[in-house]
Amino acid sequence: MMTKTLFICALSIALLQGCHNRSEDQHTAPTQLSSADQKASCVYLTTDENNNPMASWCETDREGEKFFYLAFFDTLEGQFSTPIPVPIPQNTNIHEEGMPKIAVKGDGTVLALYEVAAPTPANKWAGAICYMQSLDKGKTWSQPNYVHADTTSSKERSFAALTRLANGEIGACWLDTPADAQSMGRPVKFAATSGDQGFQNEVLIDSSACECCRTAISADADGHVAILYRDITVDNIRDIAVSRSADNGRSFTAPIAFSNDGWQVNGCPHNGPSVVQTAGTTYATWFTGGTESGVYYGTLNASDNATHRERISADGRHIQLALLPNGDRVLVYNEAVSDDNSSYSKIVLRKIGDGQEIIEDITSSGTQATYPVVTTFGEDKVVVAWTDQGKVWYTIL
Repeated sequence: MMTKTLFICALSIALLQGCHNRSEDQHTAPTQLSSADQKASCVYLTTDENNNPMASWCETDREGEKFFYLAFFDTLEGQFSTPIPVPIPQNTNIHEEGMPKIAVKGDGTVLALYEVAAPTPANKWAGAICYMQSLDKGKTWSQPNYVHADTTSSKERSFAALTRLANGEIGACWLDTPADAQSMGRPVKFAATSGDQGFQNEVLIDSSACECCRTAISADADGHVAILYRDITVDNIRDIAVSRSADNGRSFTAPIAFSNDGWQVNGCPHNGPSVVQTAGTTYATWFTGGTESGVYYGTLNASDNATHRERISADGRHIQLALLPNGDRVLVYNEAVSDDNSSYSKIVLRKIGDGQEIIEDITSSGTQATYPVVTTFGEDKVVVAWTDQGKVWYTIL
């Protein structure tokens, strides 16, 4: 009888602990990913052909020389392997909204994408989006090539995003050059790799979008592609829009602005959205500086209407999104905190699903942690990475 009573008590305690909204000690201690003696930024996470995590980031030394690294995740050791250098040119742009990044094809080919600055007297913002490919996991790289079809100098191309498509190729979207000098916005374009032919079949998504926010792209196993970006509508309203493809990127629907923030600003927000999709449902996160500013999470139906729209944090910025195999969504963002003694920026994780929701502080008080990114692996594992005072860190949950 005593044994049965103790068992019931233990079971009750376990059930109560499972209902906590804020989890404790569910992540490993933060691990520094970047080198100790260089300034690091622009961390990016993706997955390889086996859906194991990969990371990339940028560093600069004391003389200002730029470096780009990638690292594979060792699932046995539970950590990222030794960094592999990627040979980018020194005119590569290094900034969080248009950072260099990597993607992996279904056959294991690694693709590294980066923006280069090539200003001209006619256009100080001129540049190109280039890429290289590696067939041997980063040991050697192809010669650089262009993502976009028009390689004319003096034109702007930047703020690109990458995803692996259902056919194993890589899809990219980006902001292209304005139609004319008086244009407020920039076109959104898409192209996809085609075997060893590189990026092909460029598609115009929108003729005029916000000129300085990162784009976002997601693809599912059924050939559906969703592209999100900050649009420009009447009176400089900078709401988030979506355009979709049901044929692996060969054609796209007319874009629809769905965030309904009403953020009117004649400037550069430098804060783009994030998107994932599964089983006919699209999930999005974004920032607005409108009347109710902060970071938001929403659910879009097949008609691109926001069936759910929720402010996650009034003090949050740079929110990113990932999807677990069971459909749960994982959100990460940096949040400004001020108390009597100090002001700091922390990384917060929130898991949203049909069951228990979890909110957890990833970094401790006193940090200046910003620009988090997130990806998932296995059935329930999550990698979060971020930048804190010139160093890149990550943790496993």
